[in-house]
Amino acid sequence: VVRVNAPSLIFFAEETKKRLLRELGVSDLWNGHILMRIMDLPPGTRPVVERQAFSDKWLYQLTVPEELPSRQLLHAMVSLLLEEYAGRYSRKAPRIPPWLAEGFTELLIQKNGATLFSSLTLNRANILFQPDVMRRSRVVVQNTPPVSYLNLSLPPAELQLGAGLARYRAHAHLFTTKLLARTDGARRMQFFIRETNRRANSQHALLAAFDFKTMLAAEQWWSLTQTRFRNRDAQNRWTPNVAQGHLANLLSV
Repeated sequence: VVRVNAPSLIFFAEETKKRLLRELGVSDLWNGHILMRIMDLPPGTRPVVERQAFSDKWLYQLTVPEELPSRQLLHAMVSLLLEEYAGRYSRKAPRIPPWLAEGFTELLIQKNGATLFSSLTLNRANILFQPDVMRRSRVVVQNTPPVSYLNLSLPPAELQLGAGLARYRAHAHLFTTKLLARTDGARRMQFFIRETNRRANSQHALLAAFDFKTMLAAEQWWSLTQTRFRNRDAQNRWTPNVAQGHLANLLSV
């Protein structure tokens, strides 16, 4: 849980924007305006993002309670920044897929750790450096069933609560990270975000941005990516049981 005030919220917003820009490989992301309001709201109240069309851009307002879970705040900021980039110079309301905001939120949390919330946190003694930027997601992905691209794009009810939501977030993190790791991945991700507002749906935007010939090819790549990730540790080495299986095959007559 973090506590926000005007200076700390502004600092957090700028830090989030800077780190998201770094992942996308762009120098500028923001074209409209955002009004941030801190309200005395009941515990458990989620951040509210509102937008209004103005000329060739969108004006945004983010309302947050004085205390809230840190991930909720980060997710709201990431969603807002991605929406602005997707809807820039368009009168159509931005339509980013849910996995994109979840994936970038987990990427920033697990890559930067609690240092991202250093201006907001109630307990600064808990700030630790995590060398494995997918440490938390790795455990979830390796111990839960795969998630298809269809379920990433249109998450069913079982992936929206509790353990199912944790599973969804971990796989969205993996999907986002592996897309960024493809050849020229950051530039392709920029193109994908812009195309989500120009294509019929995010699936068509994915095909165009990452050079998948068909959705079947995209699903096959994603399925193979999950399998490889499950069989490797943080240093990209085979896990012991997989290594033992390969040795057994080599030594068998």
